[in-house]
Amino acid sequence: RLPCDGDVSFGAGNVSGDSSMLHIEVWNEDRWRAGRAEYEALLARSRSNRLFLSWDWLTLWWESLTPRQDGDALQVLAVRSGGELIGIMPVFRSVASRRGLRYRVANLLGGCVRQARGVFSEYLDVVALAGREPEVRNACVDTLLRTDGYSEISVATSPAFEEWEAVFRARGRWRGAYVRVIDRMTS
Repeated sequence: RLPCDGDVSFGAGNVSGDSSMLHIEVWNEDRWRAGRAEYEALLARSRSNRLFLSWDWLTLWWESLTPRQDGDALQVLAVRSGGELIGIMPVFRSVASRRGLRYRVANLLGGCVRQARGVFSEYLDVVALAGREPEVRNACVDTLLRTDGYSEISVATSPAFEEWEAVFRARGRWRGAYVRVIDRMTS
């Protein structure tokens, strides 16, 4: 199980031939709030959507736009290279239930795939330095896959749909997992 506050480091040699070490910090909600200025500086240097991935919008979504349930938590994966923040992936952790089975889900913050609660946002993705998006997506997915307890990792309403699909498909059948496309939405 991935802690709500901590670190993970691993080599990223399989990402675009880069052999640097990436360091993943796992932020909880308090750290997310304390990291606002750092997040906004990263967003300004990214190609990400400035409205739907702004700190204000994501925080508003977390606080007000989806009803909270037991097991919900904000978890933010902050990716550093050589100490520099190169990317962030805010994750909405929840417990879902289908056909009487309960399981843990990780969604990009702003999305609740197949959960009938709240509203979903649009243009969801990682926030990364321009050109480093693939490296950040790979590092974050690898970190989530290495954790115990997630039965589902979902990405919704992203303009980078094909890139996300490729990230998941490249990992093949991780511990019996599979990739499926539920809905290709256009906004």
